[in-house]
Amino acid sequence: MHGLGRRIGRFLGVLALTGTAVFAAMTVAAPPAFAVGSSDCSTNYYLCTVVQYSGAHQSQPRDPSGEGGNGSGGSGGYISSCWLQPQTAWGDPNTLASSPAGLEQYLNDMAAIGDHIQGFQAWFQPMWQLYNTGKGADPGIGLTSPPFNESVSGGQWYGIACVPSGNNYEDFTAIQSAMGVKGINLTYDYENWFWLQNGQKTPPDVQVMTESLLGRYAANHVRFTLKFPTLSPAVGTVQTVNLPVISANSQAASGYKQYSTTATIPGVTSSTVTTYPVSVTYTASPQGLITPSSVTCYFKNGTLSSACPTFQFTEAEQSGASLTATSLWDVTWNGHDGEAPWTEQLPGPALVVTAQLTVQEIQTIN
Repeated sequence: MHGLGRRIGRFLGVLALTGTAVFAAMTVAAPPAFAVGSSDCSTNYYLCTVVQYSGAHQSQPRDPSGEGGNGSGGSGGYISSCWLQPQTAWGDPNTLASSPAGLEQYLNDMAAIGDHIQGFQAWFQPMWQLYNTGKGADPGIGLTSPPFNESVSGGQWYGIACVPSGNNYEDFTAIQSAMGVKGINLTYDYENWFWLQNGQKTPPDVQVMTESLLGRYAANHVRFTLKFPTLSPAVGTVQTVNLPVISANSQAASGYKQYSTTATIPGVTSSTVTTYPVSVTYTASPQGLITPSSVTCYFKNGTLSSACPTFQFTEAEQSGASLTATSLWDVTWNGHDGEAPWTEQLPGPALVVTAQLTVQEIQTIN
């Protein structure tokens, strides 16, 4: 029975989200587009979807503890690897399973499809009884009026979706537990759909997919294409002690410019963030090579401001040295459909110049 549960659980996980999920009050004309494109999705029991990225992006999250775990994600705050979203019926945006009638039709269709699978009905009946009659249902799923909450208005049935990266099953069961499912059977659990009233708050760290959350995924995948900022005298030439060095980036020089990154759940929605340079800070090794020891220049619209301070090389003799430029960026999502805009700070890569940097001293003879 457990083996059948595993197989059917996997079967249901694929069917339940292989298609397009649709948010409330959102018109979707695109064809079904949720994909099961990786071994993670096809071999585990949670429901999977795919987030696609375009623009200035990297395939892996900036902070590995972000998209696949409970970390900060490097920017944009907490990013869950699993979330709730309205339930679909076979991926067809025209036959949602997020309404009571839709979920009933969905389970009827599943029963019909599984009718010729040996042992399916015996396995399926507890799930049918749970949503149809409330038999054995935990209060956390929100089934207050069997069958299927048909007499309840102002809400929807939501399912759990996860990004197909790493083993997210622990995150999947964590959401079940947080929503009130007790004694989770790790082989497969029947309580996969949760009724949420419009405006209902979910427990901490259980997020419902919105454009703001999708924007945080975009922020977590921003990619910069940077070179060492322009200096005068230029890096690569001999630097002279006690003569001013000026950071003189022209518009968007060395990659210090605006970047846009878009995260998309195909057929559902997209969310774009814009990233701007805020500052670049120079430090040197050995310490004392430059004066002041740390110099910060600020950007406006991709150009260093005129107030950027100069600095000097102060070693009194030739020496090998390194100069490091570290940058800070603002990543901004502009808000949508009542969701408040946000701006978070994002660290850029540290750029280091070593062997190219040589310091000379000018001596005069009286």
